[in-house]
Amino acid sequence: LDDYALASRLSYFLWGSQPDELLLDIAEAGKLQDPDVLREQVGRMLRHEKSMGLIQRFIEQWLHTRDLGTQKIPDVKLFPMYSTDEELRSDIHYEPVLFFKEIVAKNLSLLELLDSKFTIATKKLAAHYDLKLEVRKNAPNMPHRIELPEGSNRGGLLGMASVLAVSSYPYRTSPVLRGTWIMDAILGTPPPPPPPNVPALDEHAAAEPKTVRERLTQHRENPVCASCHSRIDPLGFALENYDAIGRWRTEDSGKPVDNRGELLDGTKFEGPAQLKAVLLERKDLFIRNVTNKMLGYALGRGLMLKDSCTVDTIVEQLKQNDYRAQTLVEAIVMSVPFRYQAGAVAPAPSTISQQTKKVEKKL
Repeated sequence: LDDYALASRLSYFLWGSQPDELLLDIAEAGKLQDPDVLREQVGRMLRHEKSMGLIQRFIEQWLHTRDLGTQKIPDVKLFPMYSTDEELRSDIHYEPVLFFKEIVAKNLSLLELLDSKFTIATKKLAAHYDLKLEVRKNAPNMPHRIELPEGSNRGGLLGMASVLAVSSYPYRTSPVLRGTWIMDAILGTPPPPPPPNVPALDEHAAAEPKTVRERLTQHRENPVCASCHSRIDPLGFALENYDAIGRWRTEDSGKPVDNRGELLDGTKFEGPAQLKAVLLERKDLFIRNVTNKMLGYALGRGLMLKDSCTVDTIVEQLKQNDYRAQTLVEAIVMSVPFRYQAGAVAPAPSTISQQTKKVEKKL
């Protein structure tokens, strides 16, 4: 890419809008290809308020939270507090966006997305979570950073109402949808689509109320369904303490919630805290998936086999920098697919970074 094309790609990646005057001046001077100058501009642009263009669009696309209010609408009769309170709906929607903004702004580890000691919430959202929030007198309705108490059932994406609602049905939770969401959005290992003609759960067949877990037994006992459900369902079972709009509960249909899960490799866990620990043990899958998602977002296309070396390089850089969020953004901007057009001549081997060489030796 020439300097102007690079300036445009950089601006639309980080801001979702056209380059500003300073970036165009640097491009006109022919200095944007200089790695030091380019890195400096990445830092400047991430500090600018326009970086919300990247943060909001990426989060909504990656987590599917943009579906809230369109394809995913909690039932009005079952959850009237959600449908009638526009402010609460907005707070729920923006929590992961503001959370990711904090991670990027403070250059925190991307692993905070899996588990963290804080979240960003308003007074209403804190009440929704049964959290105490000391409200600033000069901004009582603004989002605040909340340090979570020890043993909190929040922390990370899996404790956020937006994620829990978008992976539920309008009228109830779904361990299947939540397990599938984790496999896809978190681990990057989406399960295959269900086979055709699989009957839906009969929501009203039982003479007495049954928990969602009990009703899923019919699918888990079907040999056609069991192979996938044995991978998917345990992940979702661990989140059954959260209802369809993310509130904490201890009962489902008048019975105690059973939040135990077991993976195919024998790993056992109980509840969201232990599930998050299991996911952190698989952080390599998570980091690679986040890298894939953001690189694809930056390039505006799906990734191909030829991009695998770039992903390997970025993942290695993240490992060496404590998985810092700004390292991911900078590494993407400095990558060959971002800076070069398809079919263009890539840098000669002598100009490739030592880090890239180390990764290529492993391939």
